[in-house]
Parts: sequence; structure tokens; C-alpha cells
Amino acid sequence: MKNTFNLSRLHGPISSQLGAIAYRFRQLLTQHPKGSLALMSTVLIISLILCFTVLRHPEVPHLSASVSFKHKPPGVSQMGGALTAASALSQVLLLQSELNGKLSAKHISSKDSARIGEITRQIKILQSKILSDEKDKP
Repeated sequence: MKNTFNLSRLHGPISSQLGAIAYRFRQLLTQHPKGSLALMSTVLIISLILCFTVLRHPEVPHLSASVSFKHKPPGVSQMGGALTAASALSQVLLLQSELNGKLSAKHISSKDSARIGEITRQIKILQSKILSDEKDKP
């Protein structure tokens, strides 16, 4: 297979540097084909292992999954919108009762403070969702 990449189309000092790097890389690959194949295979296996073990993202908290709403497609009945607004409203009421319980405590820890901030953000998201559902009604 012929190399179709032509460095002469590039202009300036970058083309000469790229040419030197490409020439040296080609030399290394032709002089040590087994070593380069072993190195590439090792890197692929290591990246595969890291991808499925160490570099996994932590799971999203349970309440934020219920907060994320998508725009409803056209043609959705108003009954579905009312049920969505009702469930959002019930979630707001549950979050507000939890918030009142945290705020009525005599001493608030840093964990409680973080939870209060999370609750207020979720309430704001749900309230904007309820308002956007009301705006979408004809």
C-alpha cells in the first residue's frame, strides 16, 4: 500500500519539521516492526482495561435523574403535560418538606449544608419545568 500523504503541499518551516518526524517514525517502524506492534497492542489493551475499570465516571445522584426533563414532542396530549406537572409539583413538595426538616435542626453540618444547596437547585429546576409546562399550554 502506497503512502498517499504528501508533505510537499504544506508550506513553511512546519512542513520540514513534519517531514523529519515522519521520516524518523517510518524508520523506527521498519527497523522494529515486532516491537512497534507489541507496543501498540499493549497500549490498546491498557486503554481497554482503564476504560472499563479506573476511568469510569461516578454514578449520578438518584434525585438528579428524576429532575432532568426533556422537551416533549409535538402532539403530546395535555393530559400527559398535566401529569408531568403534577409529578414535578409533588417532587417539589417532598423536597420542600426535606428542606424544612434540615433547616429546623439546631446544628447543621457541612453535609447538611451541601444537601440544602442541592435541594434548592432541584426545586428551582422543577419550578422552571412547571412554568415551562404552563407556557406550552394553548
